[in-house]
Order: sequence, then C-alpha cells, then structure tokens
Amino acid sequence: MQPTGRDVHIDAALTQVSIAYKNDVLIAEKIFPVINVKKDSDKYFVYGKQNLKSYSLDRAPGTRAKQVEWNIDSTPTYSVSERAAEVQLIDEVRDNADDPIKYDADSTEFGTDVLKLDLERKIADIVQTAGNYATGHSGAPATKWDDPNADILKDIDTAREKVRKAILKLPNTLVLPQDVYLTIRRHPILLEYYKYTRGGTLSIDILKEVFEVENLLVGVSAYDAAQEGKTQSMTDIWTDTAALLYVPKTPGLKQISFGYIFRKSGYPLVERWREDSTRSDWLRVSDKYDCKIIDPYAGYLFTDVLS
Repeated sequence: MQPTGRDVHIDAALTQVSIAYKNDVLIAEKIFPVINVKKDSDKYFVYGKQNLKSYSLDRAPGTRAKQVEWNIDSTPTYSVSERAAEVQLIDEVRDNADDPIKYDADSTEFGTDVLKLDLERKIADIVQTAGNYATGHSGAPATKWDDPNADILKDIDTAREKVRKAILKLPNTLVLPQDVYLTIRRHPILLEYYKYTRGGTLSIDILKEVFEVENLLVGVSAYDAAQEGKTQSMTDIWTDTAALLYVPKTPGLKQISFGYIFRKSGYPLVERWREDSTRSDWLRVSDKYDCKIIDPYAGYLFTDVLS
C-alpha cells in the first residue's frame, strides 16, 4: 500500500524523531564484482591453461624448438535482464507531508532499497548453493563448527589448498553468515590462539589474520518472508554456510573471479514521469544485470556448518 495523506501528516509532528528500517550492510557486490557492459548480451573470453603445462623444452643444435599452442574459449556468454520497481508520488500526499518526511527522496530511496535487497538475495542463493561449485569444492565439515572440538582452521586450510591447486591463486575472501560468525568468534580452539584478546572474543580483523584472508564479509541482511498484510517473518538471507572465494581486487581482463555481475552501463537507473489524470508523478527505479559464475574452481563452500 502507498502512504496516504494521513500517513505522512501527524498533528504537531516531532521533526527530530523518525524511524526507518533497512539493511545497512549488503555484501553482494563485494563478492561478485561489477563489470559494466554496453550490450544486453555478448560473449566473453576464457583463456586456456596450456601455459600451466610442463613441456620438454630441450633443443638440440639445428632443430626446431618445441612448438606450443594456446587457445581461447569464446563460447561463454552473459545476458542481462531488468529488475524494476515503481512508486507513485501523489500530489495531495506530497503537499500534506510534514518534516522530516522528504516524500520524493524517501520514495526514491525506498525503491533503491528494494532493488538492492533483491540483488543480495540473488547473490546469496548462488554463493550458498553447493551445485554452483566445482566437483570436490563443497561439503559439510566432518565436525560441526559449534562443537568445541572442531578444528575450523584445519578445515579452512584444506579448502584453501583445493582452491589454490585449481586456480594457482590463494582465495582471499571468506563469507560468513552472522550466525556462523558469532559462533566462530567465541570458539575455544581459536580463542586459544588469541587468549588475551579483549572480551574473550575474536574481532573481524583478528579472524582475517587467523584465516589468512584479505576480506572477511559477514552476511547480516534479512528480509520479511511474510505475505503482505501478514505478521512479519524476518528471515536471514545468509545462514549456516561458509564460502571461501577468490575475488579480484580490480575486475577486468585476464582476471580470475568466482563470479561477476555484468551490469548494463547507465544502471542502476531512476526515471520519473508525470501522470496528470491521477495528479501523480511516478518513479521507476531499475537495474539491469546478469550474475554469472566465472570459475567454479575459484571457491569452496562449507555447508551445514552448525548443528
């Protein structure tokens, strides 16, 4: 339901007080870097791994050198699709709005929040699905991580080596849902490494050092799973998994990444138009992208990490 005149105007409104709910920490674009593209669909190139082969390169006098060949796979494609939300801005409601309500700006922010949450859920679904990883690059830990005897560091080291041997790069990003992060930061074995930390818990910076990653991203976002008009049912987007990934610092040519967001140039986009018949303006907030797994070997997913 759109706000009505009564919703935005309160007798003697307190302009110093207002309440708004939103997800302050969204991590989707930190996991899948954005590649801006000009076309709605196109191909991208994947170089072969011939340069990683070990050749016999001895050359006898008067003979030709070993002939080596390299190739490019030009079959992978992306295809962007549009996601959009519209908000009606009614003249009578705007005219009756009190401070601190900024009817037009608040409506634009609302539409943008809806789009960002949609993208967060898409990336979370991809990252937390074992079938999106290469064979042998996913599985539940032998001992659940909320068990005091779990060797979490060993589990991470084993996964790191799987990724390293597959892509010849060390994974640099660990994605932890909030419930997993809260468990790990109090785990007795890990605390033993830093037994004198303040408060008896491990901060994100310390855990980055422990697990030897540049980025530790904690998924804290949630959404209301209840149907409109029903009692709210806040549901975590990230839960009961841990993903160890390689994410390039600067996405671009000849860069490996577990995934990319191919986003059409000019998006996200905010459009506005007038509809005189209803004495309203309309806002449309839209995004146009494709979320693609680039290299399923560039990550490892721990599933069902908690009891």
